[in-house]
Amino acid sequence: MFNNSMKSIVLLIGSLIVFFGLPAQVQIGSDIDGEAEGEAFGTRVTAASNGNIIGVLGSTNGISGSVHVYQNNGSSWELYGTESNGNHFDGLMMSGIHLTPDGQTLAIGGGGLVKVYAYDSGIWTQIGNDLASSIGNNSFGSRVELSNSGDVLAVSAPNYSPSSNSISIPPPPYVGLVQLFRLESGNWTQIGGNIEGINFGEISGRNISMSSDGNTVAIANNSSIRVYENISDVWTLKGTEIPGVPQNRKSVSLSGDGNVVVIGDSEFSDSLIQRGRVTAYQFASNDWVQLGNHIYGEVAYYRTGWSVSLSEAANVLAVGEIGSTSGSTNAGRTRIFEYNSGTWTQLGSSIFGEYDGDVSGGSVSITADGSAVAIGASSNDDNGTDAGQVRVYNLSALLSDNQVLIPEIKLYPNPVEGHFSVSLPPGIELQELKLFNSLGKAIITINGNSKHIKMTNISSGIYFVEIITNKGRETKKIIRY
Repeated sequence: MFNNSMKSIVLLIGSLIVFFGLPAQVQIGSDIDGEAEGEAFGTRVTAASNGNIIGVLGSTNGISGSVHVYQNNGSSWELYGTESNGNHFDGLMMSGIHLTPDGQTLAIGGGGLVKVYAYDSGIWTQIGNDLASSIGNNSFGSRVELSNSGDVLAVSAPNYSPSSNSISIPPPPYVGLVQLFRLESGNWTQIGGNIEGINFGEISGRNISMSSDGNTVAIANNSSIRVYENISDVWTLKGTEIPGVPQNRKSVSLSGDGNVVVIGDSEFSDSLIQRGRVTAYQFASNDWVQLGNHIYGEVAYYRTGWSVSLSEAANVLAVGEIGSTSGSTNAGRTRIFEYNSGTWTQLGSSIFGEYDGDVSGGSVSITADGSAVAIGASSNDDNGTDAGQVRVYNLSALLSDNQVLIPEIKLYPNPVEGHFSVSLPPGIELQELKLFNSLGKAIITINGNSKHIKMTNISSGIYFVEIITNKGRETKKIIRY
């Protein structure tokens, strides 16, 4: 086990690598450690706001849960708000957590109950009613997902069985179920009917992922992935079922438009036992076709694909692997990939767990724009046995190394006092504008083809504008005087 001096040396070497210009991921702030032995902090993570806001779930001995939301203040991580009653979302058997991309809406669930909160002036206030299981099953809330706007919610209950709606011993052959809700007049109202598993024992809903608008949902079961889309409030199978490796868990992540899905088969074996495999599929010609190459663990027992997280544009992918070269040390690692010209290519170096047994990468979450990733290591022992740990990395250096630079892009006027505009050369279509402050926090995001940003209510200083187009992205500096 490393001591603090060794850890400082490792961080210093990493800083020197970045200083001398080699593309590398850069850690945002310091490690965030669990508060107590057995907390399993980092069991689930959710990243938002360019990695400056994260939600973290811990599950103490699988009995009680804790949720904390953090914000990076430029140098360290601090708690981001509390519940209106002053608590930090502690509860029983919590296992689901999700933040909207702006970090302002939070869903948590587990133990048969789901709640959604909105952030306002340091307080997380519940929006809508409690969602309690209507099927009498306490696995309701096992996984939760929010649309970008926070008004569509997906909830899974993997231990649901139509023959026995409550958990019994021995357990019935669970089918699993997913329900979706829309916030209407202050209440969560179910959209369409239940999406039930098809086969007994498939445990549908172990993992779920939803498109940005909430109209498409990908549902993992023990042997496959099914994707459904909302057509006039009827959940309809999109394409055919995507088969995979039969196993107790699959990971899944859906693109923002719902047309690319990534599947992690961590138990995949060939000549190498449990090396793991990750595969992306794109919806084309009314079915799912493989997108690019498979991503494999290089050696046995890496369990590549234990967790996966895809950016909204489906061009940046985080892959968590909880194993190791020996199959026993289980330090875990995370790799970042970019899709380019038909190939998934690793960016930067692999991010390993600090110590043997950390299972780092057990949960990963990439921000919507792919600029940062949060990594959970629920068995890290820095603050006590299995206290857990989360680390967050900025990926901008990796992505900027692969940008298509468009020098003809101009910002005017610059310096600016009120509004500024973006000038694009012919053939370049604007997709999104983002304005960042000097701490790297996105303060304005404009989707679509609007080429104007208003800065009249923004303080004087130096800012950066990320311009995302159909031909690539570029970042420009602008001065507000």
